[in-house]
Amino acid sequence: MAVLMSLAVLGTVAIIAYVLASQGFFSSLLHLACVITAGAMAFALWEPCVYLIAPRINSPALIDLLWGTILIVLFAIFLALLRTATDKLCFANTDLSHTQNLVGGGIAGILSGVLTAGVLLIGLQFIQGPAKIIGYSGWVVDQGGVINKAGGAEGQLWAPVDEWTSWYYSNASLGSMAVYEPLANWYPDLAQQASMYRASYENGASRMGMRPSALKVNDIIRFVPTDMQQFLSSLTGIDRDRQLASNGTGEVYSISISVEQGAWDGGSKLRLTKAQSRLVVEMPGGRMVPIHPHAFVQRYESNTTNQGRWPYDAGDICAISIGSAATQGIWLEFLVPAGATLHHLIVRNARVELNNFQVQTMTSEAAALAAIGNLVDVGADPAPNPGSIDKPPHWKGIVVMFLLYAVTMLISLRPAKRSHQD
Repeated sequence: MAVLMSLAVLGTVAIIAYVLASQGFFSSLLHLACVITAGAMAFALWEPCVYLIAPRINSPALIDLLWGTILIVLFAIFLALLRTATDKLCFANTDLSHTQNLVGGGIAGILSGVLTAGVLLIGLQFIQGPAKIIGYSGWVVDQGGVINKAGGAEGQLWAPVDEWTSWYYSNASLGSMAVYEPLANWYPDLAQQASMYRASYENGASRMGMRPSALKVNDIIRFVPTDMQQFLSSLTGIDRDRQLASNGTGEVYSISISVEQGAWDGGSKLRLTKAQSRLVVEMPGGRMVPIHPHAFVQRYESNTTNQGRWPYDAGDICAISIGSAATQGIWLEFLVPAGATLHHLIVRNARVELNNFQVQTMTSEAAALAAIGNLVDVGADPAPNPGSIDKPPHWKGIVVMFLLYAVTMLISLRPAKRSHQD
C-alpha cells in the first residue's frame, strides 16, 4: 500500500510539471514564484489562524481536522490570488524556442510540483485519521519506544516531498525569507512532527489536537544524573537523546503538565503517547532540536495519591488520566543535551513557551523524584491500563483530505492566459 503513496506523490509532481511545461518557461517560472510565495505566506499565518479559530470551536473532531485544513486552505487561497494577479499583470508571453519552453518550463514545473505536493502532504498528515495514509506512516515510535523512520516503504517515499519542503521553508525562514520568529525555531523537523501528529493511541483512536488553552505547565525540575551511562542504560526509548548526550554531560528535565478535561479522549480519559509530546530546546549554536519524552510519572491508582514512573519503552505506551478531576497532572521526563536551553513544549500541537519559566534544580535523581512527590517504586508493574476506546470515524478526515487535494490541484493546473509576444 505504501507504494501507492509514492506513486500518488510522483503523479502529482508529474501532472503539475507536464501542464506547466506545456504553458512555456515564462508562465511556469511565474507559477513557481507564486507557489514559493504562497507556501511562505501559508506557513507564516498558519499558527496565528489556528490560534484565532480554535477557541471558537466546541467540537473535538473539528479541532483534530483544524491544523492541516488551515495550512492547505491558506496555501490554496494565496496561490489562487497570486496566480490571478500575475495573469493580469503579466498578460504577454516571452518569445522562446520550443526546446527552451519545454526544458525550462519542465524544470520550473517539477519544482512547483515538489513544493505543492510537499505542502499538501504536510497538511494532510495534520488531519485526524489512521496513522498511515495509503500505507505511508513516515516517522513512528517503534516497538522499542524509539522515534525512527518506519521500516521499508512505509517510512520512505520515493520522492520525500514533505521532507524537502520542510527543509526548504525552514532554511528560508532563517535566510532569504528571514523573520523575527522563523519557522525553523517553532517547528524544527516539521515533516517529522506531521508524522508524529497521527501517532496517537491505537492507530488514531485517541485525539490528535487540542485547543492551545487546554495545556498548562505547572512545574519544571532539572537534575544531572550522577552516572549518565548508568542512567542511559536503565531506560529505553532514548536512542536519539543518547546520541545528543553522548559526551556524558546531559541533563534531565521533568515537566509537570495539566490537560483540561475537554481535551480528553473518548471514554473520558486522556491517553498521551510519546509521539504527542515534544520539547524543543535551543542548542548553544542557536539550532533548535526537538526531543520526545523517555519516561513519565503519574498517579498509580484513582484511590491513592501515590505516583509511579514508567518508561516510554513501546510504541503504544500511554500516560493516562487517573480519576475524574477536571485537569490531570502528568510529569514528562526528557533527556536534554548539556548547554541547551528550554524553548517550548508542544503537546498535541498545543504549545507553551518555556524561555522564562522558573526551573527547580536538584542535586540528584533521587532528590528530583522526591520533589515530584508520593513516588512509589512500581518495579515491574505494568503502566496503568489505557482502557478501551471507541475509534472515531475516519471518513470525515478522508473526505476533507480529498477535497483539499482536489481544490489545490485545480488551482495549480489552471491554464495561464497569456498572448504570444512577438
